[in-house]
Amino acid sequence: MALTILTDGKAMERAMGELKSAFEQIAEDVPNIAVKWPGKWKASDVYWVASHGIWFLPLHHKRDGSYLWLFGVQDAKKKKQLIPSCLVTLPVSRASTSALGVLGAIAQDETGQLFLALRRKMGGRVPNKFWDNYVGDKQKVVDGDGNQADMFLIGCLESREIVSKIASFVHEYTRSKSVAKKPRRKSN
Repeated sequence: MALTILTDGKAMERAMGELKSAFEQIAEDVPNIAVKWPGKWKASDVYWVASHGIWFLPLHHKRDGSYLWLFGVQDAKKKKQLIPSCLVTLPVSRASTSALGVLGAIAQDETGQLFLALRRKMGGRVPNKFWDNYVGDKQKVVDGDGNQADMFLIGCLESREIVSKIASFVHEYTRSKSVAKKPRRKSN
């Protein structure tokens, strides 16, 4: 059976709280650090998880109600400015949750478990080969209008391993972007 994208605002808030709590339990808060995200620098408090080499900044977009999760791999304790390696946008309203048009979603299975799901076309400089080689769990996900799409499940939000699974994804995603940027050497 396909998973269903959450469209209820209160359920989404609870899901965001679960993820934030998972990070808070093992992370160190790094206050007032400059983070660059969509075109501007913003002083923010980030969660740094040294054991996984990842930082996380949860944001709530006031205009459309979506959540923005910024992830990075730079050492937040040693840097004055951070640039996200990965930005995941999670819509809240039904009007913005078409499974074919979102970057990410919180999906629920028939038992009520919540999962972070990402679609294949995330944007940025990630080569298509990343998704061709990604070994994540691909599932059918249904939006509020009954549309289906294949999405990759990163992990269950209630799992003790959610931070580790997100960290693994972000590190692989970041590595894939850096490989894509490297100029090819001419062969003779």
